[in-house]
Amino acid sequence: IELFRPLVEEICRENGLSFAEITCLEPGTNAVFRADSHVVKIFAPRESGIRVYSDGSREARIMEKAGRAGISVPKIVCRGVIDDLYLFPYMVMEYADGVMIKDVSFSDACQMEAAVEKIWDCINIMRSIPVDKTDVEDTVLRTLKNRKWDSFGSFLRKDIILYICDIGNNVAVYVHGDLTGENIILRNGEVTLLDTSPMFLRSLKADNTVSALAVGQLRLYVRFGLLRRPKYHHPLMHPYINGIH
Repeated sequence: IELFRPLVEEICRENGLSFAEITCLEPGTNAVFRADSHVVKIFAPRESGIRVYSDGSREARIMEKAGRAGISVPKIVCRGVIDDLYLFPYMVMEYADGVMIKDVSFSDACQMEAAVEKIWDCINIMRSIPVDKTDVEDTVLRTLKNRKWDSFGSFLRKDIILYICDIGNNVAVYVHGDLTGENIILRNGEVTLLDTSPMFLRSLKADNTVSALAVGQLRLYVRFGLLRRPKYHHPLMHPYINGIH
């Protein structure tokens, strides 16, 4: 925290916010701190070499859409860029008081089911929000630029690119890309969603020891949370890529 303290203090000073106490919050791709009653999220600069760069603009846009649609999300106080040795985009939000759902001890099954229903309500509301074409195009472009594809052969990469480009022609919906126990806050039976970021691939593996016609060779591993819901199989319905687990 000492490395980021001057940066957090400067962000707070620049926006007229108090910072008597600065603490680290749950770690993630970007640095997140609590400064009194606010949360300061500092995005990694381009020079960090992060695989998928973000300045927070899309996250903020989707968060505001979710809030207008009726989902409880932290209110964005301000956004900007701090020009230090590197350019650090940042976003300041109100602190969402409550308990991370991963730390909640439910007294009975009914209480847990009620919380799950609240989460599913949020998911369904997000899916009903009209999607901007620019968000679809941005998602496709980010996916195509992901360096994780480089480990695959040229034939498979070409096939993947064709499939990804075709996604833009299908109906798109908004989803929470990191719906984990750390990003769901429970307070007085109500649910607040944190970090409404898009979903990105965590890892990709090609299994050349099995028959592509039988079970498929490409596996996608993503990080998301649906509590205790059953596993689902999602075939890509593509002549060369199938059997995705």
